[in-house]
Order: sequence, then structure tokens, then C-alpha cells
Amino acid sequence: MTTRILLLSMRRPGLLGAAFVLCSAVIAYTLVERPNPFDKATFDAQRWLVSTSNEGDATCYRGEIAEDIRHSVLSRGMTQAAVVQVLGEPDGYSTEREYQYVLGLCSGIGMDYDNLHVYFDASGGLIDSKILQH
Repeated sequence: MTTRILLLSMRRPGLLGAAFVLCSAVIAYTLVERPNPFDKATFDAQRWLVSTSNEGDATCYRGEIAEDIRHSVLSRGMTQAAVVQVLGEPDGYSTEREYQYVLGLCSGIGMDYDNLHVYFDASGGLIDSKILQH
């Protein structure tokens, strides 16, 4: 059986090569050329706090301002109360040491939600934030 597969692949080297080139191009686009969906706009509190419908939930409705939030709005040592004052109550799964805010379907191929994770130390001071796909 292995010989048969080897013979088939030797008869159609162009097909195998084309598949390799296509896969390489997709990987390169995803890793290198694709623009950052989280760095397109500056923070706007009204836009961030607006509620969304089921249709809007299937978009990247908050994602474009996520990097600006991480770098310009949030600051190390900021209290949990200050974060809530700016970003509102966290969405869904959150704990005392980690708040999560849904950004929408922003990265990858748009199948998984991206969230802004905000991390706090034991005294409630902000120590880090990340954008993660779920």
C-alpha cells in the first residue's frame, strides 16, 4: 500500500507542489500580512459601552479600540474600581483577579471570540492586560 501511495505522489508532483504553495501562502498571509484588527481606532467610551444585538455580536464591535485601551487607557496599578468606571462591569467569566471584556469576532477566521483580559494583583491593582482568542 505504501508503494502505491508513493507511486501516485510521483505521478502527480504538480498537485502536491500546488498544495504546498497554497498552504504556505495562507500561513504567510495569516502570520505576516494580515493587519492587526485591534489597533484601528482610539478609545471612545460611548462606543465601548453601547449594548449590542445578536447581529452586532457576530462582528468585531469593540476590537478596533482594544490596543488603545491597553496602552493609553489602562495603567499599571489602576484599581479595579477605576477600570470598571472606564470600561464598565466585566462581561461573562470574571474573577477578583481577572476581568474579561468581549471584543467580538476579530481575529483568525472569525469563528472564535476575542476578549480583553485585565489582570489584578492581590491588592486589586492592575498588573497586566492581554487580548486572547477563545
